[in-house]
Amino acid sequence: MSRRRVRYESVEAFYAASRARRSSRKADYGVWWRDGPGPPWWRVTYARDTGELFATHTDGRGPVVVIAVIIAPGPHRPFTENADRLLAGWDDPELTGRRLAWVRNRLKPARGTAATAA
Repeated sequence: MSRRRVRYESVEAFYAASRARRSSRKADYGVWWRDGPGPPWWRVTYARDTGELFATHTDGRGPVVVIAVIIAPGPHRPFTENADRLLAGWDDPELTGRRLAWVRNRLKPARGTAATAA
């Protein structure tokens, strides 16, 4: 699994690179994530059609970082099933710091299974 993250300079560039991204159903995994001390704050989102778990600044400005590609479950199953399993606990009120590193670390055990780091 590659640890290289794919980064787009803007939300517009992210959506322009793939038509499926814009029209895909999405599920949010929280806002107010950090990738360092203090702002900017990040939103973590999963896109069904591309399988991408990505982070964007909550203000809509700044880069978009694709954290991982999560393989969708089979038909007749909730499209977020694998992402929910891999990110279990993201909404725990006891989770302090809300760092993107937590998200990346949750995906480490998934090597060769339902996720690939981007």
